[in-house]
Amino acid sequence: MEYLGCRAKIEFDGENFFCVIENISDLVTFESDGAEDLECEFHAAVEDYIAFRKLTGKDSETFAAAV
Repeated sequence: MEYLGCRAKIEFDGENFFCVIENISDLVTFESDGAEDLECEFHAAVEDYIAFRKLTGKDSETFAAAV
C-alpha cells in the first residue's frame, strides 16, 4: 500500500493486521482488525506522522528525504 509517498508493510496474524510504514526515518505503526479498514488506518497514520513532523519542525526537506 502506498500513500503520499509512504509505503506500508502489512502482516496478518490470523486475526489482526499489523503494519509499519517502511520508508521513513521514524517508527510508525498502525493496526486493523479487518482488511476493509486498512487503507483508512494507513492514511490516518501517514497524516498523523506528517502533522507530527510539522509540529516538531521537521516538515521541510527532511521529510522528503525520508520518504
